[in-house]
Amino acid sequence: MNKEDLINVLFSSIEEISLQMPQQQRSKPSVDTILYGPGGTLDSLALVNFIVTVEQKIEEQSDVAISLADENMMQQTSSRFATIETMTNHILMLLESNPNG
Repeated sequence: MNKEDLINVLFSSIEEISLQMPQQQRSKPSVDTILYGPGGTLDSLALVNFIVTVEQKIEEQSDVAISLADENMMQQTSSRFATIETMTNHILMLLESNPNG
């Protein structure tokens, strides 16, 4: 899975999750979309749903299972999941280090 494919997975996932949000909170995602925290698009529950959706879509499209959630997730949210771009880079690093990828 290349960077462009992964960005498309993240865009479609955030659009899917945003359907559960009030209309006024929805926005078209970009690589600079802030995911979580101050000014973020997602609250903590939506972030968890988003992560699960992303994991499922990656596995469906690449036959590689990755786990984005771990014990350090919420402490490192500001760096890993700050924006679509930072999340993309984090996932690419995981995919590259995955022996099944």
